Amino acid sequence: MIKMVRNLMTTKANGHTRLYFEPSVLESAGFSPGDSVSIRLEQEAVFLVRCEEGDGVISRRQRAGWKSPRPYFDRKNPDITRVLRARQRIDMIVRDGEIEVRAMASFSLVEISDAEFQGSHMKRLRCFSIPAGAGVATAALCESGLYESTAGVDYWNAAIDTYKLNFPDSLSLFGDIRHIAPRWVPEADVAWLSAECIDHSPLGLSGADVVGGLGPHYARLILASGARAVICEQVNQYYRSRAYRQVQEILAAAGFGSFYETSIDAHAFGSIPSRHRGYAVAFKGQVDFSWPDTPRIPERFRATIGQVIGPDWEARGEFKPIAGTYMEQLLGRSGERNNFTTHHNRTLVGLEDTRMAAVLASYSRTNSTSSYLLHPDGKHWRKFLASELARFLHIPEWFEFPEWMSENMRTQLIGQSVDANVVRAIGVEVAVALMKADLSGSNRSRTSERPLIQDKTGQYTFMV
Repeated sequence: MIKMVRNLMTTKANGHTRLYFEPSVLESAGFSPGDSVSIRLEQEAVFLVRCEEGDGVISRRQRAGWKSPRPYFDRKNPDITRVLRARQRIDMIVRDGEIEVRAMASFSLVEISDAEFQGSHMKRLRCFSIPAGAGVATAALCESGLYESTAGVDYWNAAIDTYKLNFPDSLSLFGDIRHIAPRWVPEADVAWLSAECIDHSPLGLSGADVVGGLGPHYARLILASGARAVICEQVNQYYRSRAYRQVQEILAAAGFGSFYETSIDAHAFGSIPSRHRGYAVAFKGQVDFSWPDTPRIPERFRATIGQVIGPDWEARGEFKPIAGTYMEQLLGRSGERNNFTTHHNRTLVGLEDTRMAAVLASYSRTNSTSSYLLHPDGKHWRKFLASELARFLHIPEWFEFPEWMSENMRTQLIGQSVDANVVRAIGVEVAVALMKADLSGSNRSRTSERPLIQDKTGQYTFMV
């Protein structure tokens, strides 16, 4: 069974093609430092295989952000150069004890995969995540008991390592989505889409993804999976961008006839951090769908920060004094040049507070746009631990991070993720809509109608 496909480019060293096998790839194949391996050459492929008397040994590498060394291997020689060119894009197909390396073949932009990968035996709704990130959204969907993970794609090794740790039976597609071939995409029922956000976030470049052009690639991967429903999460500005319309138009041309859009603050679903996000759901054909009802939580019943992080909060983490430190400078800012004042953004929060700022990927770099724990003495503060931030976002307790991963890297992955309560609630409603469509046959009888979009007010309009 294929466990991972890594897409990257070969390099050149001493006039020869150099193959670099990253820790993420080696670990997925089950290689460890000290393992004996051999390079086997075929006409169009290079194989790295485990063997007792090989001509190479997996070495170890230590880098910043790693708590322990990880496996590493590279090789360059004339034989490899005869099979693969330098600076050529390749696919590494990873199986247990073997890594097959081939030149990436060209692919059609409109193609539905017929490959038999993970997912063919799954009976629940199969989920394909684009990009997968650490897999928090996938975990939230699976936690509902209605979904199973079939594959996830991401370009960051820390994200893909965390994803494959939590979903070992899923296919990990490791690389730039612009070069992931449809042939590697397994069949899925629902695609989770969390598009790149830097161009659309108020803190980003506001470039509307004009240059990146990722929209068509999101759409082609969704179509390659054969998914009949798509759940999209992003900042609200994304849904006014050309990038989003590109995805929408391609899906509509492929038969997606129902589009639903809304905006949700995770705090309304019981989360302590505020997290305003836009969500969209699309279905093939005309499918009736309802957004989850927003629970009405009286303030007196809301969980406090102290209740979430537990009674041993003082024994965990390192408290620092406010006086004479960078925190004192942050608290003294007037906010004349921007709106991110410490008072408005709740930079310091106490054990009895029921609201805090959104958890950002930059959380470990102390800033006024994030919230930190204020000691009851009013003189000390500390950062929330990654495990505490995970509880704030309702990430399932079984979800874990690689042992080698540093605290800062874990925090960054959590900051790039989503609130699991919101995702789970939406996922349940999507499952209900698909079950109703299957039972009534409406999904097959109305596919010829013009696509409809339901906006935040619940009004329907024809898609232009």
